[in-house]
Amino acid sequence: MLFVSCIATSLRAAERETLREKIRERFEQIQTLRQSTKDFFEAKDSGNKDAALAAADKVKSAWESLPDTWKKSIEEKHPGTAERAGSLKDEYEIPESASASSTATGPAGRSASSESTFTRDGNTVTKDATFTGPNGKTADQDVTWKKDGNTVSRDGSTTTSGGKTASSSDTWTKDGNTIQHEGSTTLPNGKTATRDDTWTKDGNTVTHEGSVTGPNGKTASSDATYTREGNTITKDASYTGPNGKTSTAESTFTKDGNTVSRDSNYTGPNGKTATSDATWTKDGNTVSREGSTTTSGGKSISSSDTWKKDGNTVQHDGTSTTGSGKTATRSDTWKKDGNTVTHDGENTGFRGNSVSREDNFQRSGNSVSHEGSTIASRGSGWTPKYSDENDIFGGRERPDRSAANREKPQHSGAAAHRTGRR
Repeated sequence: MLFVSCIATSLRAAERETLREKIRERFEQIQTLRQSTKDFFEAKDSGNKDAALAAADKVKSAWESLPDTWKKSIEEKHPGTAERAGSLKDEYEIPESASASSTATGPAGRSASSESTFTRDGNTVTKDATFTGPNGKTADQDVTWKKDGNTVSRDGSTTTSGGKTASSSDTWTKDGNTIQHEGSTTLPNGKTATRDDTWTKDGNTVTHEGSVTGPNGKTASSDATYTREGNTITKDASYTGPNGKTSTAESTFTKDGNTVSRDSNYTGPNGKTATSDATWTKDGNTVSREGSTTTSGGKSISSSDTWKKDGNTVQHDGTSTTGSGKTATRSDTWKKDGNTVTHDGENTGFRGNSVSREDNFQRSGNSVSHEGSTIASRGSGWTPKYSDENDIFGGRERPDRSAANREKPQHSGAAAHRTGRR
């Protein structure tokens, strides 16, 4: 009996250790997901497109690897997480049309910087960039775009301070009313993600079909239809994840005189729906925008922006207000003087975090150079601790893709949904 009891005790101990190992493994998956979203936003803010897209693919892969029960729990707490995790790369908004040199200084006085140069030679545009982090470590990036007849190709690579390299390539080909896109990204570990897109125009209708296969071999697909009828454009889109679950989006854009309005509905895989509407109005040299978004949980956020042109100066002021009364503000001033364009801007987030930025763009022949600086500070409401009230995107609000200017929300240091201790 004692021998049998000892065996039973050993088996139970082994089962507990196996369970603990599984929990540790899941926590590591969550940590990978959180770090990948952080990497995406940092790359997005610095203009490192290759790194941002690679991080977005990693977010998608990490999300798909989670158990269905965990994903369900996260989705219930933060509706729309599944759809956003699978389409995060669509939020990359930074144009690749100027060279960049910037410096970011944090609350502790540490700074990050980047320098880039864009050069055009015939039908070829090249970009060379260097990014230096707060720790002084440097990453390098180079990209080349070429136009050959009806084909545009792009090849790029990014090498981290540790010597790891990620590369990517894309090809867009126009054939009549159809544009075909094929792309691939190879991560430092050798794993590859691929993407395919087809856009077709037929009369007043444009359709899009796309698919993305992550480094783990799992595939997600999307399709959209845009139809114009008079002064109205409608969009119907759907996204199907590797697990077969689908989310949908419907939008209607209507132009009436100097006013354009948009009404949108977003339905997640769980069937829950969020709504969004916006109106843009042009009055002389001023364009104003009013918008609001309501989540499936009834939470709302409203926003307004005004852009005013006075000679060679454009002034932008905007605010966003949550249903609880928290407010974020943004202001920008652009000035053109000959071949030089300067920009001064400041954003203050809902937690009081602020970012001020200065930019100077200069064109000389076929080259464009850019120097900039960014100073960031944390508001009194910032906390680095994990809170289940925050989603896996670190508190970063999803951008309103229809707005002419998008706020860059601040990192909250928040985490993904998880249980247990850090």
